Amino acid sequence: MNYTFIFYLFLLCFTHQGISQHKKTFLPLTQDAWEFPKNNPPKFEFYNGKQAMFLNSKAFLKDFEFKNGTIEVAIAANKKRSFAGFIFRKNKRHGEEVYLRMHKSRMPDGLQYTPIFNNESNWQLYHQLQQTTVLKDTEWNTLKIVVYEQQAIVFVNETKLLDIAELRSGNLIGRLGFFALFGNWFADLTYTPGVDTSLFPVQTKKSVIDKSLIQSWQLSKVYPTTILQQQSLLQLANESSFTSFKTETNGLLPISKYRSKISSGAFERNKEEFVIAKLIIHSDKKQIKKINIDFSDKLHFYLNKELLFEGDNSFRSKGPQYMGHLGLKNNTLILNLEKGSNEILCVVTEKANGWGLLAKFDNLDFIQLMP
Repeated sequence: MNYTFIFYLFLLCFTHQGISQHKKTFLPLTQDAWEFPKNNPPKFEFYNGKQAMFLNSKAFLKDFEFKNGTIEVAIAANKKRSFAGFIFRKNKRHGEEVYLRMHKSRMPDGLQYTPIFNNESNWQLYHQLQQTTVLKDTEWNTLKIVVYEQQAIVFVNETKLLDIAELRSGNLIGRLGFFALFGNWFADLTYTPGVDTSLFPVQTKKSVIDKSLIQSWQLSKVYPTTILQQQSLLQLANESSFTSFKTETNGLLPISKYRSKISSGAFERNKEEFVIAKLIIHSDKKQIKKINIDFSDKLHFYLNKELLFEGDNSFRSKGPQYMGHLGLKNNTLILNLEKGSNEILCVVTEKANGWGLLAKFDNLDFIQLMP
């Protein structure tokens, strides 16, 4: 038997298989290949030298699920205020979104990543995953995303701009689509299966979590703000049932992930709604503690049924360029704790762009945070 021949035949088959697994495929930009809102359909035309889709909404590719690999698209230059990018791994109400803010070339938030929780964007909660990008004023810009398990790398015009160490939706597979706001053209959509894993850093053990971060909250159900015309907040807190949820490793509680708004999908046109987040603290003695806290959008903070703080962190609430990003240095509160059990109630009100709560004690000396 000619084992040399068999070896080379095997090598040829293996090599061919490896090539096919990484072959770039053009995906169709034709009306019959896409699902889109009936009241706001895209246009499919020849534009600026390419067969293209003009979109001012969301559209999903039919009969296609995306897990790992590379997706790439050309987006026509547009100096007007607009947004354009990918939705991927969309499954039911959660997914991932990466997009260009076409009017924000050379600005620190020209490229943004956000998880989609319950069909709502959450960019206010993840400002660390935004990046400056330089966009072309004419012709086409390319947006490319390489996805491997829970990691992703984002390129704009072939320049690597963003490493996403943890995709937040939790989905490992889902639908692929486009997102556009105020109208943009898309062309040359490609998909390449298989991933060069050397592009991604080796995942090491997670760093030790700062124990002074609040790592668990109890959440009520969602209430419309109009209910306060009939009942007080403290009455609602007494009558509500609560469920415990863990925070992310940096202490962020993404409320949007665990609670679905009644009014959603219309950005700042949504109605305001709120949840009550509860934390029980056992103090070994009567003492004073500092807590750093931030929130989106609005907060009423109660300690032992007394209103201690209220604030508004809404998008543009402090000026036209105010983003409402969360950070632990934004608000410091002084807590006069009684010996024994102490109750914190955080009434967190949200309209759009990310519903969250973030808090950290200066230290945990002589206190225990109750589950």
